[in-house]
Amino acid sequence: MSDGHPESVSIGYKTRRSHRKSRHGCKKCKDRRIKCDELKPKCSRCSTLGLACHYSSKIASSSAPPTIPPQVRDLQSFVQSESICKLNAQEYALFKHYIEHTSRDLTVDSQEQFTLQIGIPILAFQSRALMSSILALSAVCKCSDIIKQLGSVQHPEARENIIEMLNIADQYHMESLRKIQVALPEIRQYDHVLANAAMMGMYGSGSHCIRIWLSETSDSEASRKKFNPGGAQWTRLFRAVRMAYTGLLRNSNGSDDSIPEQTSPFPLEFSISGNDLKSSYEHCASSVAKPSRSMSNHFMYPTIAATIQLALGSLIERVDHFLQLEFEGITQAKEGNLPDLQACQISLEILKKIVLETFCMGLRLPDSGTPQNRSLHLSQQTTNVDELGQLLDIAPWLHRYTASITSILPSKLPRRFIMAFIHKVPTQFLTLVEGIMGLIHTETTDPSSSAMVYPTISFAHQLALDIFAHWLVLVTLVSDVWWIGNIGIWELKHIISFTQRLRDQMNVWGKNEDWWPKSMLHVAEELSKFT
Repeated sequence: MSDGHPESVSIGYKTRRSHRKSRHGCKKCKDRRIKCDELKPKCSRCSTLGLACHYSSKIASSSAPPTIPPQVRDLQSFVQSESICKLNAQEYALFKHYIEHTSRDLTVDSQEQFTLQIGIPILAFQSRALMSSILALSAVCKCSDIIKQLGSVQHPEARENIIEMLNIADQYHMESLRKIQVALPEIRQYDHVLANAAMMGMYGSGSHCIRIWLSETSDSEASRKKFNPGGAQWTRLFRAVRMAYTGLLRNSNGSDDSIPEQTSPFPLEFSISGNDLKSSYEHCASSVAKPSRSMSNHFMYPTIAATIQLALGSLIERVDHFLQLEFEGITQAKEGNLPDLQACQISLEILKKIVLETFCMGLRLPDSGTPQNRSLHLSQQTTNVDELGQLLDIAPWLHRYTASITSILPSKLPRRFIMAFIHKVPTQFLTLVEGIMGLIHTETTDPSSSAMVYPTISFAHQLALDIFAHWLVLVTLVSDVWWIGNIGIWELKHIISFTQRLRDQMNVWGKNEDWWPKSMLHVAEELSKFT
């Protein structure tokens, strides 16, 4: 055997590990003869060094077939190298379920696909609070999946699995609350705050739906009370993303010292315009969840559409009547009902616009508001869309997603423009609603007595409940969205039961007047028997 044979010198040397060549890197990396990760519009090295990043125009105009974006290919390697958040086996399974299933349910287009399947998950591996919110939402989604599989069949083991998974979701949610409260004063990335609030909102309404199902399917009174979701706390969680957005906006508009340096893993100029993503995501278009069925196909749509104009007209008259009484000083509460009544009036105007958008017809509705304060409530609900650009330290894709889900920017998606009511109404109005809904869901009497003991209910609380109930009728039209479900029907049942028990105390409605939300609930219960 010749010593010069190549095989004789191969002993003791390891074969070089194969690697992917960077053939389409940026000009800077090519000039420096280093590997480029080919991120667009700026590669990681150029972004880190603050260099201008340019790609060959020949490559940009290539007619090669669409490929998976580098962000998708490198997600796993990014997580392994940059993560400060490690997952155990249970958490990994929930995170996997979020990526493969939950996020697809939430996605309506290619831009949101990036946000929910790539952007937010990457942020989550750098924030335990955000990761916990994702895991909580995923666990609630798994509960919903089990319920859908059960249908009308009751299975004790499956029910126990749902209860266990809901408890896990609650634990992760509480962990997220603790982590975000501790980190908030020192947090350097507003992206985490907004993304966490968005996840919490869907967890809040989703877990509320699961508790409704557990309560309604309970075989004992003790079990029913145990899982009764109680008041309207879910509205606060659902509203969290809007509150986080406006809070960060106020912070950004303050002193320069209040604006942190950009430390997001995504450069600020990272833009995902529709044109950029269209070709990149064509290969996986089937994974984008299609918008929920048209509301016009919902069994309640024709009845609501035919009756809502008259119902809303009567509601406007009631609100204006009691507001006028307040201006004239005739109401029972002389110490200051006016701000509460004005909050109701602003909320009514928001509801009216949602109704007009929902039914896309030329409804002729009277203007709400007395001459004294009509200009007040119109000015308070105006949203300046240009405010989006003022949050300079938030990634553009998160800007866009936040604005869309809160309807700061217009959305044609029913679940968004109907649920936008929660985001847009004054905080004072939600406080009124939560106060009376807490009363509705709380039994304050001796169990042996059938008489319910309640304090005197103000005109403002009654009007807030009236407006809220009318909105809940619209919520029934998006019951096919799993994190909204039967919230509308459930809350209406309790509200109507409450108003019937306290009919003598409720001065807002005439004693013999047919209340539209009650009529719609009756129709829904009857029609649901045939669907």
